[in-house]
Amino acid sequence: MRFEIGSQLYPDRLVELAALAALFAIVLLWPGFLARPARLVGRRLDRIASRRAFAYVLLAALPILLRLALLPIYPEPRPQFHDEHSFILQGDTFAHFRLANPPLAPGDPLEEQYVLPRPARQSVYPPAQGLGLALGILLLHSAWAGVLMEMGALCALLFWSLKAWVPPRWAFRAALYFALFAGVMSYWTNSYWGGSVTAIGGLLMWGVMPRLRRSPKLSDGLLFALGFIVAADSRPVEAIPFVLLAMGWILWPFVRSRRAFPVRVLAGAAACVVVAAVMNGYYNEKVTGNPLLPGYLAQQKMFGVPQGFYFQPQAIHANFDFPDLRNEYARQVDLWRRGRSVVGFIATAIGKVRRFWAFYIGVALTPLLFALPSAVRLRGVRAALLLFAAIFGLHLLHHAYYPHYEAVVIGPIALVLIDCWRELNLWRPGRRISGAPLCRVLPIVAFIGIAAPLAARVVDGPPEPGKWYVGEFDYPRAPRKMLDRFEAMP
Repeated sequence: MRFEIGSQLYPDRLVELAALAALFAIVLLWPGFLARPARLVGRRLDRIASRRAFAYVLLAALPILLRLALLPIYPEPRPQFHDEHSFILQGDTFAHFRLANPPLAPGDPLEEQYVLPRPARQSVYPPAQGLGLALGILLLHSAWAGVLMEMGALCALLFWSLKAWVPPRWAFRAALYFALFAGVMSYWTNSYWGGSVTAIGGLLMWGVMPRLRRSPKLSDGLLFALGFIVAADSRPVEAIPFVLLAMGWILWPFVRSRRAFPVRVLAGAAACVVVAAVMNGYYNEKVTGNPLLPGYLAQQKMFGVPQGFYFQPQAIHANFDFPDLRNEYARQVDLWRRGRSVVGFIATAIGKVRRFWAFYIGVALTPLLFALPSAVRLRGVRAALLLFAAIFGLHLLHHAYYPHYEAVVIGPIALVLIDCWRELNLWRPGRRISGAPLCRVLPIVAFIGIAAPLAARVVDGPPEPGKWYVGEFDYPRAPRKMLDRFEAMP
């Protein structure tokens, strides 16, 4: 996982490819390469995984401390995109114990993308990410502190959720890998766009699914409902199909055996969802004036963005007060039209697959996929693949794609990769050939991939604040004049 999310081969990826080829040649000629150090490290990791409380604290603190240690060469990120400013406005509003702000007059130059100007000035997005930023503002006077706390919670929850599917030693390895290679340098940590909040909601659901399928308890039902609420209050488009498929997977054994699912568990989870729905309705009422109209849909009616799925009619809007709003509308319409043709859809789909691969898999983990046919038979892998295929398939039908759109299925993705790792580690097609040596060197490849850009940054000097993580985004940034006025507001 890398901080860049584009589809090109950048120098650090080329370094990874060279390292993978070299180390692969070494382990073919010398199967015992690094065997003893790997065993020693493995025993240490197993001991840490067995100390659950310490493991949780370590995973939560590690990405935060490592990222803070890099502040001299990678400063605190500044918001660059309209979405980020929208989230920060939302977080700042919540931190001042308000749900919305006074409306802007028509034609006010502070009108911006993804912020409703009227009937109240507030972000168009659901409130979960804004609440996380508000926590950082309240506790440490920094919205980025909220982002770091979200990432720490995500890494600890990844360990917790995977323990329900694989032995703790493997769950800890997966969470540690994520903490080191995504928790420090990815744009989830170094922007205000989100990702971690949706992933937290998905992991809460993913971690209790086996227990709800096997022996449902009220506490697990409440955690499942809480996870759905968190995910739906950050990215509802992905959370709703996830929860429907997850509920089908949980209930199927009861339907097949004609057993009744405990009413107490269902009632408790439903009550939590109803309370959250009422609270969201109240929030919508304050922002849009209609409890059934979320800000996202209100903006679509007001400005024609965001455009919907390819199979939906075009959202049409003709009159704009500012060129910036008109340009974003034209950009999205162009993407929407391009994806409705066969050639455009195929080209766009390839780009989405490459973006997904670059963020979640990368060069270092690609060899694991050769073990996927064998890993499919392991517990939970088929359910994980079903959930991922449904969510990613939905994104193939949308005009835009960024890796945090898949955040709700980070648990299923991690399970598939860690089970592939387990199977590759056991693979022995011949007396002198096995998968274990390759598994030993893959973490080295990943470390080289993340160390290469860090070393280059030390040589070149610190970047301009907020610029280093946005180089590959094909996305319009907020105008400088508007940002200066935004930052000067109380």
